[in-house]
Amino acid sequence: MIAAALMRPAEASDVSAIRTLLGAASLPTADISTHTAPWFLLAVDGDFVVGTVAVEPCGSFGLLRSLAVRPDRRGQGIGRRLVAECDARADVARLRGLYLLTTTAETFFRALGYDELEHWELPEAIRETEEYRTLCPKTATAMMKRLR
Repeated sequence: MIAAALMRPAEASDVSAIRTLLGAASLPTADISTHTAPWFLLAVDGDFVVGTVAVEPCGSFGLLRSLAVRPDRRGQGIGRRLVAECDARADVARLRGLYLLTTTAETFFRALGYDELEHWELPEAIRETEEYRTLCPKTATAMMKRLR
């Protein structure tokens, strides 16, 4: 079943909802602020944020991060739609590729065209992010999707 959630860019006023959703999914929230809100895309149903994802700009690359969907809305295609929208926006922005780190969703991202790679293969701009340096465990799987 494909969910009827509306996709929209996050605003500064959405930070609390983003943090709540990420916290419920056991994802890092330490660097989520009004400064990082523009990186986020939300799936909303009425007044409720039901999904979130972000692309952190890293030069000519992007770090896909903070993908979370409310547990009661999983399995409805929301996560796939959020990632597809990020892929499309990254392509329009002429990013060379999207990278991510995950400890639980390798199969999900593989099905969406992302390939595993070694940490040393990550671009320096990705390795310099707070997400890579301090927020994600070193055991996280690195993945990427080439766009150009």
